[in-house]
Amino acid sequence: MSLRVLDLESCNIQRCSPLYYLEYVTELNLRSNLIIDIEEVVNFLRTTNYLSALDLRGNAVVKTPKYRDQIV
Repeated sequence: MSLRVLDLESCNIQRCSPLYYLEYVTELNLRSNLIIDIEEVVNFLRTTNYLSALDLRGNAVVKTPKYRDQIV
């Protein structure tokens, strides 16, 4: 059995790269962290074929122009 749901809210996470190996996660809460790099988020999303819910609210990355267009 693999990890499916992970809540990392307010954990001072700055980078998504350590999460690349969570390929079977379906729900990921990264709310209120320190994520700023949209390219790193996009690269992470390419490794998660089963992810259906991602919460990035409260991270600086959501202020990136056309942020939603790049990750949806």
